[in-house]
Amino acid sequence: MAGNKLEILVVDDREENRKAAQVYFESIDGVHVDFAVNYEEGLQKLRQGPYAIGMFDLELPKAEGYQPAILGFELAKEAERRYIPWLVITAGIDNHNNLGEVAFVNYFWEGIVDPTEIREKTRAPKSDPKSWQEVYEKIIREIPNVEEIQQARTRYAKYVC
Repeated sequence: MAGNKLEILVVDDREENRKAAQVYFESIDGVHVDFAVNYEEGLQKLRQGPYAIGMFDLELPKAEGYQPAILGFELAKEAERRYIPWLVITAGIDNHNNLGEVAFVNYFWEGIVDPTEIREKTRAPKSDPKSWQEVYEKIIREIPNVEEIQQARTRYAKYVC
């Protein structure tokens, strides 16, 4: 943990999305966000971890120079092996309403809450800090003791490594 802060790993290949996440998370005391830009970097950081939460883009390049592929759920599998709550986030356009096209973010909750609540939407695109706020607030409502869990995991790692 970076100075007893809640550690979050955000893996997203788009700079505007990482900047929006950074803007939001820097406004919160007690939170530190680590970023990765592709699958390999995200996997390496997860393995070095301890992270309290993993937030992964659905489509990521495997490494620098690769075309994006659906790898977010592969990172989620690694997070699950490490007992890290995770979600996979992807953006889209909703044009099935009377407002015209509206950007939104889908986030998938397997591994965090009851599997019947797998997918939800935010009201803003990932390039907007409001979408990161909405997703983070949902996480904190669902697992309010995430800080305590991370602290216990960090203490445990000191004695087994």
